Amino acid sequence: MVYNILNRALYRGFHPALAGKEKIVKPDGKISKGNWLYGCLAVVPMPVPDGAKPQMPILCLHSPERWSGRVGEQSVYPSTLALFSGTWMDTDWEAVSKPVQRKWLERGKTSAGWKGIPVFEGDIFWHRDWKAYFVATYDQLRGFRLEPADGDGEPLTWFFGQLKHKGNIWAPPKEFPEKAVRRFHESRNTDARLETIQF
Repeated sequence: MVYNILNRALYRGFHPALAGKEKIVKPDGKISKGNWLYGCLAVVPMPVPDGAKPQMPILCLHSPERWSGRVGEQSVYPSTLALFSGTWMDTDWEAVSKPVQRKWLERGKTSAGWKGIPVFEGDIFWHRDWKAYFVATYDQLRGFRLEPADGDGEPLTWFFGQLKHKGNIWAPPKEFPEKAVRRFHESRNTDARLETIQF
């Protein structure tokens, strides 16, 4: 079997697991437990018998150093696959909130190893001055953008000084507009995402 391995970009995706510590809401509205995985992408094609309809490949995230071939532990929901923007926000350890610091330290990390919060496609931000939500979006023509969640107005400049990270589109804050979640998923369905992966 031939794997399509993309080691030039970093992704985030949600791995379903009953014992998982986190929850997401999938585009169909169902809640799933599991964990977020980070890494490079391996696309595992599904065998297609003669006359059968092609199936979505299995998407796995793995260490940038090597692909272990373990599909079960590394597979993610295709609808949660999000590209890393290459941007880190809140890079000053002293300015980071106490819960974020505590979560970082509980993972066995130190303050010296803090790079900041990585910004991925689908991340949600609150603008402190404008009192409005913005979502990090990505497409091949325009690249990464900060789109207003209410759909009105122009995208923000790619600057995070007045923004606070509030979650992502699969685990949005309670007051985040439901129509913004639907609009994001509609503009980024799994089939279109697969085309982007194969491009």
